Amino acid sequence: MRHKALVLSAAMGVIVACCAVLNIDQAGAAVHDAVLQRVVRQFDFEERKLGNFEPMPMHWFRVQGAGYPKYTEIGFDRTVSASADTSLKLQLNGGSAAVVLEAGTLPAIPQANYLITAKVRTDKLRTSRARITAVFINQHSKVLAATQRATAPIRTDGQWSQVSIQLPDAPDQAAWIILRLELLQADQFEVPAFGLASPRAADHIESSQPGVLEQDIHAVAWFDDVTIFQLPLINLHVDTASESGPTTKNAPATDSIGEDLNVIRLPDRPALHAHVHDVTGSVLTARLSLYDADGRQVGQQVRPLDDRHPGRWVWQPDLPALGHYRAVLHVMYEQTVVAITEIPFTWLPPATVRSYSESDRFVIAAEHLPLDQRPLVPALMRRIGPQRVLLSLWRADMTHAQLMRAIDEPDPLVTQLLKQDQHVMLSFAELPRELAMSSQTDIDRPLKMFADPAAEWKPYVQAVLARYGHQIIDWQFGPTGGAEGFTRADLGAVYQRVADHFKRFVPSASFILPWRATFEMTDDATSLAADSSDAGQIMMHLPVSIRPDHIEDYAKAWSVPPSRMIYHFATLDPDEFSARDRATDLALRMIHTWKLQPAALAIDQPWSRLAPRDPAIAPDALLGVWTTVAEQLAGRRYVGEMDLGEGIRCILLDSAAGGAIVAWNQSSPNASADLDLYLGSDPSAVDIHGNRFPLSRHGDKQRLRLTQQPVFIEGVDMRLARFRAGFRIEPDLTESVHTIHEHVVHVENPWPSTITGHLRLTGPERWDFIPRSVDFSIPAGQTYKVPVDLTFPLYETAGEKLITARVDLDADQRHTLDLATPIKVGLPDIDLKSSITLKTAPDGTRLAMITLVITNLSDRDESFYAFALPPGMPRQQRIVSPLKSGQTLVKHFTFPADQLTGRSIRVGLRQTDGPAVLNHVLEVP
Repeated sequence: MRHKALVLSAAMGVIVACCAVLNIDQAGAAVHDAVLQRVVRQFDFEERKLGNFEPMPMHWFRVQGAGYPKYTEIGFDRTVSASADTSLKLQLNGGSAAVVLEAGTLPAIPQANYLITAKVRTDKLRTSRARITAVFINQHSKVLAATQRATAPIRTDGQWSQVSIQLPDAPDQAAWIILRLELLQADQFEVPAFGLASPRAADHIESSQPGVLEQDIHAVAWFDDVTIFQLPLINLHVDTASESGPTTKNAPATDSIGEDLNVIRLPDRPALHAHVHDVTGSVLTARLSLYDADGRQVGQQVRPLDDRHPGRWVWQPDLPALGHYRAVLHVMYEQTVVAITEIPFTWLPPATVRSYSESDRFVIAAEHLPLDQRPLVPALMRRIGPQRVLLSLWRADMTHAQLMRAIDEPDPLVTQLLKQDQHVMLSFAELPRELAMSSQTDIDRPLKMFADPAAEWKPYVQAVLARYGHQIIDWQFGPTGGAEGFTRADLGAVYQRVADHFKRFVPSASFILPWRATFEMTDDATSLAADSSDAGQIMMHLPVSIRPDHIEDYAKAWSVPPSRMIYHFATLDPDEFSARDRATDLALRMIHTWKLQPAALAIDQPWSRLAPRDPAIAPDALLGVWTTVAEQLAGRRYVGEMDLGEGIRCILLDSAAGGAIVAWNQSSPNASADLDLYLGSDPSAVDIHGNRFPLSRHGDKQRLRLTQQPVFIEGVDMRLARFRAGFRIEPDLTESVHTIHEHVVHVENPWPSTITGHLRLTGPERWDFIPRSVDFSIPAGQTYKVPVDLTFPLYETAGEKLITARVDLDADQRHTLDLATPIKVGLPDIDLKSSITLKTAPDGTRLAMITLVITNLSDRDESFYAFALPPGMPRQQRIVSPLKSGQTLVKHFTFPADQLTGRSIRVGLRQTDGPAVLNHVLEVP
């Protein structure tokens, strides 16, 4: 399928803006010329100068028949106009009013592209609406119904409004264009205009009496400057091309389903197939531009369209990386854009063995797939990979006849997916309205239908079970993200009744219950997915309000084991967040949730349709991220976390086929963090779009640059990584008290044989350790524990510190490693927050105000001195006593700011009857 021009976008804003000057003789600028030469016909209703003194414009006729009474007022109005003196007025007096253009007035050229614009004004409309409808007819005046297009219902409340219609490419049999200008009562919206049903009135019009379509009596509409433009026909699609293919050449575009997918995998490379056809004979220029997901231009081709440069060509751009792109084709006359189209596409890394490992642990929920996109899904899934696909068994708009036909005929999409060994899940996401009404339930509440003792659903379900039961075992009861189960007190009984019926046909059936993370898990839901039950799983919807790093905390509150949970991710809104932020958020959700070892991860179909009437796949920028991260996680399990410094997260993933680490900058003060460490002999990095690149070497180490977007490191020496992760100190909190603290340092051996070496504790600075260094010999798989006494200075600040160590290790080979593990300095039962602000005193003096917020988390009263110690100034302190259990107190200190600018102030708490001191350091801006 060729993807036609989106001519109502920015480029057509030029034409629409110029419509007002089309009847001005002095419109001599190039932009006006470009527009004027494309005007096929304009109806401005200024017909006195043409000798028409009749009440009706030439070539227009009143529509008569049922719903269109003769007594409505239709004709010229010389008191109201958008330009010049006259408009066409339609005045109701009950019923509807419309005029139709005489056949033979407006010729059509096959394969041409037409845009219709008009100015419309309405007044006194309550339930009626104005509309313009257009359609092609053939030379025998037969309506080509599939080409009908119409404006949305129009109501302007006394103002002139510009409206437009983009007709489809004129088919070969098209001979004429027919127009209707209409002012319709609500009930007329459902009556076919040219053989094709119009939108339902109820979709656009509010009635004071629901279910009753009221009639307007005094409604009026005016139409003016109805203009028909002939535009260049432009098409653009993305197809595959091999590495050896041409970069730019004239070539015929190929017809295949592949060009409707817009998803390409290496070793294939994207090739842009463009076609521009213009029957006006104008000398045009094509500008084809490429943009990455962040909106940066990464390529452009400009070519004239003349005898030497045909209007059909292929461009294979040299893309900088794998990822998501947008191609935009502008067609210009001189410097004026006369047509524009664009198409998104995603370029994926090559499929690997990992693509097929644990593929059933990743689910694409396509429950609301448009009918005309269903034929594309099997080929699309072959491009994406062998993930599970969740489809809706029924649709809300299915009639009884369609339900009966579904009993006798297999679903082509399900059949094809199963044929290509795709794992299919079926969902009762929507009930047919007729079936829902007979069960007295809503279309998205299937459990109520299944609870119906009359069991009208059984014949329909049994036919599906008989056909697919031996191949499909996963059945979901309700739409993903729904929570009907939360509202049912009889959930357990209903579920058991359904399970008993299903298992007669599918003994191994697995049942999935949708839930929302913001709802409490009921006892029935918990028991349905308990480890001891064979009933099934929970499809847990995680909204974007739950941060990725909080998912694990939510999971701890659910008594259902993660192995029985499918976690379904909502994604950030593309209208509110950048492509980079959306990609980072999804990747982090997948990584954090994978740590839980879930049954599966799920996402709504990461694609839409290219245009309202074009079912071609428009991939979301997240499609490539989902696919790449899924392939990186598949077959790997979480084995630990390695500390690489403040704000840096590093998760270890291991597998028999090769492990990896995934790291990112979660909260480091810098936007990016450079780390030098030895990861193995030849590690490489893979970003979340699948781009692979080597790590630069610095001596015997690799440099890892981390941003907020996760990066996977493959080729890592996993035993060395696990050795790093196994270095830790317990307890990981040391009280902020100037005394000796007893801790234990742990060193683990992940190798299959004994390791030996020497460990020396090196930091933090000014901390003392006894012992500071030890020799060790650790048997395979064992942990060596070193009791350590540590002390730190009285002025040590509270917060997270790093215990660092240098290790000379003799394992499979000799290594010298720098290790680190976090320890927190603080008081376990006291929360202290400190801040500094600048303000100006009434006399103009700049002051630095320090605020301390102190909370007692213990079950006993406490007493402290709050203090602030600025350099070169006297110490200030405030008594904090008594600080009762659960109480919060606020203390303030004020100092002259000019003497402290750029310097540090130590603030904190000192216990009145003990050695505890809690220090913070604030920088004066």
